[in-house]
Amino acid sequence: MIGGVRRSSVAVRDTSWPVFRALLLVFALLLPMVARAEDAEAVVRDIVAQDAAGRWKSAQHTTLAVVVHDGVRVPLTVGLVLRTGDRVQTEEARVTIGLMDGGELRVGDHADVEVRSRSAIQRLGDVYYHVLSAFTVQFGTVQTAVEGTRFIVLDEPTGVDVRVVEGRVDRKSTRLNSSHT
Repeated sequence: MIGGVRRSSVAVRDTSWPVFRALLLVFALLLPMVARAEDAEAVVRDIVAQDAAGRWKSAQHTTLAVVVHDGVRVPLTVGLVLRTGDRVQTEEARVTIGLMDGGELRVGDHADVEVRSRSAIQRLGDVYYHVLSAFTVQFGTVQTAVEGTRFIVLDEPTGVDVRVVEGRVDRKSTRLNSSHT
């Protein structure tokens, strides 16, 4: 005892190093996802995911929807910048993606869509497109070319279905080499 204060010989464990390492790892994984403005194609505007009771609720982030960039899967977060080649994959979640020109994509649940410059490659599920400039969508053997249009590309059991909400859509089948408007 020194001056009425008792000293303890118990060692205090410094937990800051593992926390620092974890933050460094998260930063290293997310750094490639933070794109420069000229690389940006789109941004995640809204996420709606199902809760444990099956109700659809707004969310700031979720593991039920991910972005795949260079083979790395990262849970989606509102505000995340998407670059050319990024794939958005949803399970029990729906995502609104804002395009840099003001248009948007509404990705349904159980969908897979790759964001490209003025285009998208849709691999699975339903996506609603509202585009303000020239834009193309490839889904299997069907390609659509549009400008200033609202349309939805549906993944139906009988095949791909394109439904026009507003404007004009040029639909071509690469398999049959035919065109529909």
